[in-house]
Amino acid sequence: MRRSAAERGRDGFGRLVPADADAVARAWLATARHLDAASTALCREAW
Repeated sequence: MRRSAAERGRDGFGRLVPADADAVARAWLATARHLDAASTALCREAW
């Protein structure tokens, strides 16, 4: 997630261009899914 937010290019004048919001959103959703699956598995094992 950090990598997708940090990947920013530069324009012809060397200024940073905005980050790819779609890539950040996809990374955020993937992280949320993995965290949900991990917490579900941990709770299942605890019972």
